[in-house]
Amino acid sequence: MKKLLPLLIIFIGAGAAVYLGWSIRQTIRPGARRHQAGIDRLAQKQPQEALSEWISGIKEDPGYEPNYTSLGDLYSELNKHDDAAILYRRAVKLKPNDGQLFTRLSREEHLTANENSAYEDAKRAAELLPDDATVQGRLGLLEEGRGKYGAAIPLLRRGVQGRPGTRDLVFALLRSELQSSDFAGTQRDALAWLAKHPGDSEALLAMAKAYSGQPHTPENVRLGTQYSEQAARAAPDNAEGWAYLGKFHMDANRIPEAITAFKRGYEVQPYSTIILHGLVSCYARTGQTALRQKMAKELQVVNARYDRISVVNEIIHQSGGKDIDADLELSRLEVQVGNIATAGKLYRQLLNAYPDNPKVKEAVVAYLRYIGPPPPSGAKPR
Repeated sequence: MKKLLPLLIIFIGAGAAVYLGWSIRQTIRPGARRHQAGIDRLAQKQPQEALSEWISGIKEDPGYEPNYTSLGDLYSELNKHDDAAILYRRAVKLKPNDGQLFTRLSREEHLTANENSAYEDAKRAAELLPDDATVQGRLGLLEEGRGKYGAAIPLLRRGVQGRPGTRDLVFALLRSELQSSDFAGTQRDALAWLAKHPGDSEALLAMAKAYSGQPHTPENVRLGTQYSEQAARAAPDNAEGWAYLGKFHMDANRIPEAITAFKRGYEVQPYSTIILHGLVSCYARTGQTALRQKMAKELQVVNARYDRISVVNEIIHQSGGKDIDADLELSRLEVQVGNIATAGKLYRQLLNAYPDNPKVKEAVVAYLRYIGPPPPSGAKPR
C-alpha cells in the first residue's frame, strides 16, 4: 500500500492538472468571454448589447453552447419564438443530454405550432428528467392534446403532485379521465379542486359529466342535475352546462325544464349536437311537430358538417399535412360548427407554415373579421 501511495498521488495530481487546464481553457475561450460579457450587459439592463455579445460569441466560438442558450432565452422573452427554437436546437446538438434544454426547445416549438417536434422533444426531456414533475406534467399535456389519454393520465398526475395548484394540469387530467371513462378518478380530482376553489364552473361541469357517464340511477341523476345546474349558473355563456342540465332533466322526465335548459344552451351554441338532439326529443315528446322538424333540419345540417370534417381530416392525413385547400376547408368547417378556438389554432398553424400564401392570408382576415375585436377588459366573452 505504501508503494502504491506515491503513484496514486501522482495520478490524482495529473488528473487535477488536466481538469484545471480544461477549466482555464473553458474560461479564456472567446465564447466564454462573450457569454459573461452578455450576462453583465443584461444585468445592466442593456439587452441589445447582451444580444450583440452572444451573437459575436457564436460567430467566434460556434462550439460553445451557453451563448446559444442565453440568446434563445432572450429571444423567447422578446416573443421571437421561431428564432429561439432555432437557437435551442443548436444548443441541444452541443449538449444532447440536457433535459432542460429540450424542455425549452419543446416549449418554443409548441408556441410556433410545430407540434410534432414539440412532442418528440418533450418526450426526450422527460426521458432525461424522470423525476422532474414539471417536465413530466408538460409531456402529459401534449399527450392529452394528441388524444393519448391513457398515456397522459400518469404523467399529468405526477405533474399535479409536484405542482398541485396548476390549473392547466388539473383540468387536462380531468379531461383525460373523462375520455378514459375513469369517472371515479374524475370525481376524486374534481372534488379535490372544488374544495379549494368552490364554485369553479369547469370543475362542476366535470362532475356533471362524470355522473352522466355512469348508470342513471335516481341518485346519480339527482347529483348530476345539481352539479350541471351549478355549472350553468356559474358560467351561463358555456353551452355545455345547459346541455347537461337538459339531459338530466330529461332523465328525470322533467320535459318543460329540459326544454328551458336546452333553449338557454341553444342561444349560446346553436351548433351543439347534444342540444339539438335534446330539443328534437323534447319537442317529439310534447307533440310540437313544427319545432321538432325545425330542430331536426338544423341537426341534419350540423351532422353533415361534422361528417365532412371527418372526410377532410382523412384527406389531410393522406396528404401528410401538405394539402392547403383541405386545411383551409377544415378551418372553415370548424367555424361553421362553432369551434371558434379550434379554428383559430388551425389558422395560426397555416399562417405559420404559409406566411406568404394569399389564400391563407385572405382566410385569416375573414376569420378575424368574423370573430371581431377582443372584448374590453372585464367584458363577457362572445
